[in-house]
Amino acid sequence: MKTQFVYEWMSRDLITVYPETGVIDAKVILDDYHIRRLPVVDAQQKLVGIVTLSDIRGVLPCQAHSLREWQRNYRLPTLKVKDIMTVDPVTVYTTDTVAKAVSLMLAHTISGLPVLAPADRKLVGIITESDVFDLYLEKLS
Repeated sequence: MKTQFVYEWMSRDLITVYPETGVIDAKVILDDYHIRRLPVVDAQQKLVGIVTLSDIRGVLPCQAHSLREWQRNYRLPTLKVKDIMTVDPVTVYTTDTVAKAVSLMLAHTISGLPVLAPADRKLVGIITESDVFDLYLEKLS
């Protein structure tokens, strides 16, 4: 079987946020685009973190719980992505194999990895378990 590389299977149409993006705004982006993770970049588009739907759900109130007034009126609107993101996330390079990406996802119990260009370490894509499933299905056909 031919070796498969990350650049062949990664998603290139990235939706990113900045560290100062509000958590509520990030949740809206995730919902609007039907995605589960957002790479967090700085002004130079360098990866500084990742925030997932699970991270956001962990800080948003459950409808079953009542919020204290200060939480509802002050804390939630001021919470930023930088406050809850994973800093220095596990990444792969475009030139890494899909097998390496899968191994990293399994080892770290994560379902997606930001993809960096080897030359300048800029964010160029993301590879997720869905991309790996697409590869698997293609090989079955």
